[in-house]
Amino acid sequence: MALPGLAASGIMTFIGIWNNFLLANTLLIDESKKTLPVVIADFSSRDGMLQGMCWRPP
Repeated sequence: MALPGLAASGIMTFIGIWNNFLLANTLLIDESKKTLPVVIADFSSRDGMLQGMCWRPP
């Protein structure tokens, strides 16, 4: 009996989180005010994932 309620709650939570991410990704210009998921998305989408530069020792 609890499964439909849990599913609906999970869907609503996902939609709320996605909307917050989309709003922050669209409207925030100042890098110091961006949240961590937005910074990671920006970092991974500018020039592809820069894993080589992240993990390569200096």
